[in-house]
Amino acid sequence: MMDETHVSGTVPLWALEHKAVGHPRMCQNETITVNLRSEGKEKTGFEGSVSSCGHRVTTRSGGTRHCNGTNNDQYPCAGPTCTTALDDANNSAQFGFDG
Repeated sequence: MMDETHVSGTVPLWALEHKAVGHPRMCQNETITVNLRSEGKEKTGFEGSVSSCGHRVTTRSGGTRHCNGTNNDQYPCAGPTCTTALDDANNSAQFGFDG
């Protein structure tokens, strides 16, 4: 059984607000770097900087999801999400995140 994952991190405000205000800087799906810490029940799975942009996330349990913050084209600007940051961190550290 996998450890439960808890996530905390620091993201620049403009990265969080660009969907609401249509910030032109993020309409290019730019890569950003965030500080991310993933906690399991027994230990820290990952702690460090991770660079991420919107991309498809394929889970070990099956399925691929388009994770770029556009919510099925409801928002015009693609960009990184919490899920893509976790996926990118897991790709390097293999701490058990399953999309």
